[in-house]
Amino acid sequence: MSFFRDSGQIAAAAAGGLDNIIPLFLNTYLPEWFGAIFMIVLIAAGMSTLSSQFHAISTAFSHDLINTKNRSESQQVLINRIGVLLAFIVTFSLAYYLPQIWSGAIAQATAIFFGLCAASFLPMHTGALYSRRISCRAASTGMIAGFVVSLFGMIFVHFKTAAALGICKGIFQVDFLFKSSKVIPFIDPIVIALTISVLLPLLLTFTLKQDMKAKHIDRSFNGI
Repeated sequence: MSFFRDSGQIAAAAAGGLDNIIPLFLNTYLPEWFGAIFMIVLIAAGMSTLSSQFHAISTAFSHDLINTKNRSESQQVLINRIGVLLAFIVTFSLAYYLPQIWSGAIAQATAIFFGLCAASFLPMHTGALYSRRISCRAASTGMIAGFVVSLFGMIFVHFKTAAALGICKGIFQVDFLFKSSKVIPFIDPIVIALTISVLLPLLLTFTLKQDMKAKHIDRSFNGI
């Protein structure tokens, strides 16, 4: 509202991009001391988040991709350090170069991340917490289906992310698929992906036999 009142433009236009709205607002409408405090708080929040993310990536790299179970302790530590280093290099590269080639990269990348995570893990996590019947195969199938559908929609169908990523343009010579449709390109991929990742495990749960032993289920739910 302040941008429109002062410049006659919406916030994104006045700031020259989505990623510049908050910095411009802080510098224009708030005192200088508040900007310093805001930056300190932002750095603290970013450091705590990055620390947990780097540890999660390192663990996934060493235990899921490399499988260090039968290696010595020193080898496990070394592989974990390599995982952290790779995570840092990729993160730094994306943070430095992505905003230069993609307007609104921060906002769009955040939306992509949360969309993929929600479609992949939210239904499975909920099912694991509250359902004794959902099977491992049903959960895995729903997770993979949600991830694939969400990723496909973001890369090839959704008008904003597909055009920004440019993968669809490079393969099919169009910014996004279903360009003639007035509905499909404007549906957020999470709407379809999350629906599939919820319904598919439910369907498989009632059609497939439970693939976990009753003793394991009882121990997981602690007798609940």
